[in-house]
Amino acid sequence: MQTIATPQPAVVRTQTSPVAICRNSYRALRSNHRCRSSCSSSSCSSSSCSKLQQQLQQLQRLQQLQQQLLQQGQQQQQQLLQQGQQQEQQQLQELLLLLLLHRGALGGPSAAAAGAAAAAAAAAAGAAAAAAAAAAGAAAGAAAAAGVVAAATTA
Repeated sequence: MQTIATPQPAVVRTQTSPVAICRNSYRALRSNHRCRSSCSSSSCSSSSCSKLQQQLQQLQRLQQLQQQLLQQGQQQQQQLLQQGQQQEQQQLQELLLLLLLHRGALGGPSAAAAGAAAAAAAAAAGAAAAAAAAAAGAAAGAAAAAGVVAAATTA
C-alpha cells in the first residue's frame, strides 16, 4: 500500500475570526486534491472540510430559525390588525347607533348629519387603533430579529 503525501500550505494563525478560519480552510481544501472541487464531495475527509460543513449547517439552521420567527411575527401582526379592525367596526356601529338615538331623542340636527359626524370621529379613532396594531407587530418582529442575531453571535 502506497500513500501519497500532498503538501499542505503553511498556515499562520494570527487571527481566530471566522473569516480567517474560512480562508485557512479554503487554502487547505484547494491544496488537497481530494477536496479540490467542493467541500461536499464524498471523498473529502479533511478536518477543515468537515468544519466548513458544520459551519454551513449551523448557518442554514440559523437562517431557517430566522425565517420562522419572521413568519410568526408577521402572522401575529396580521392577527392584531384584524382584531383591532373588528373591535373598531363594532365600536363604530355602537357609537353611531347611540348618536342617532341621542340626536333623534333631542330633536337636534338631522340623522344624516349626526351619522356623518359619528363616522368621521370613528374613522379617526380607527386610524389610531390600526397604527397601534402595526407598531405592536413591528416591535414583535424587531424582538424576533434581535433574538436571531443574539443566537448567531453566541453560536
